[in-house]
Amino acid sequence: MANTILFMIHGVGMRPPAGVSDPAKDIARTWWKEPVQALLDQATAFAPDVPIGLNVDEGVKVVPLSYCDFIVEQLERWEGVGSSDVAGTVAEAFPSLRTEYLDDLREIAHEDADVFWTKAVDVLLYRVFHDRAIRQHVRAQVVAALRDNSGNGRLPEVAFISHSLGTAVMHDTLFELLDDPVEFGGLVNLDVVAYASLANVSKVLCNLANPHGSLVRPFGAPGTGRARVRTFVNARHQWDPIPYIGGFNPGWHPATSRFRQVTMSHIHDINTHSYAEYVKHPKVWGPVLEQVLRRPLTDAQLSKLVAKHDARPQPPCVKAINELVSAVGVLGVEMDALRPQGAWQSIAAFTKAVRLLKEAKDACP
Repeated sequence: MANTILFMIHGVGMRPPAGVSDPAKDIARTWWKEPVQALLDQATAFAPDVPIGLNVDEGVKVVPLSYCDFIVEQLERWEGVGSSDVAGTVAEAFPSLRTEYLDDLREIAHEDADVFWTKAVDVLLYRVFHDRAIRQHVRAQVVAALRDNSGNGRLPEVAFISHSLGTAVMHDTLFELLDDPVEFGGLVNLDVVAYASLANVSKVLCNLANPHGSLVRPFGAPGTGRARVRTFVNARHQWDPIPYIGGFNPGWHPATSRFRQVTMSHIHDINTHSYAEYVKHPKVWGPVLEQVLRRPLTDAQLSKLVAKHDARPQPPCVKAINELVSAVGVLGVEMDALRPQGAWQSIAAFTKAVRLLKEAKDACP
């Protein structure tokens, strides 16, 4: 049995390739390959003597969590998916929606409809229509992994790495597990040794407690109830448009709490929202692996790793990078002025942010 379970959960837009026989199962089996491999590469270099992987009998077991399979199943049942009239299609499927909600969706231009249906619609499905079902789906995977690796009434330690929309899904799911373990899974005294939120949108897309002060916060941080996370890493890339929508700014001080704020600026991949690229940064994987592998990482060692990481070359698409940086800067100003409140205002902004990334990727293949 593994001593520690490291759960990894994805963000929006996890879709299977065309033509597979069971799309939902296929994407659940495959979405995780790139970010998990990125993490395992860092772990192997950092502590080659500590067993870590998807199939280990001891050490650290990595468990990918999925809700993309649930979303794929829902979209297969939804008539009109792919329509250029996003607001009209949603109104037809859900006729009781209030007019002001549909007005927010009308901000999505027809030319952005493909971006909405392939990625941003996930926000709508979690935040508005299927949040409880998605949390139940994720919770079942967490509970199954922990029970399979527990013995004599003792649970393994746990750690979590979440990305994009997954930061909201994971926060809400873990909050329920910690707040009412009898009702949600029966996992009493869950020991969360590390929690990493990458491109965090949990503040604006959470469905339960405010993540600025919930139980899912680091030791030493103020909030309601006992803090349950030993080390909390919050990472954002300066030129990733998604976190500008999130508004996650808890005010936790690293001098008085186990909170690590990471801001990246070097562009190593034109997709600045890349889960794998976030995971590769030493200030992300370092504090997480330090906890789960039980291997200390000094400030001097971390600084050396960061310098080596930042020395990697950027993509050779100078024009595309400059255009992305400029567009993200404008979006950041817009989001600071708008300060989206809840899902409906966020969906149009989310769609625009994803479009910026798509345009950059298309310009720098």
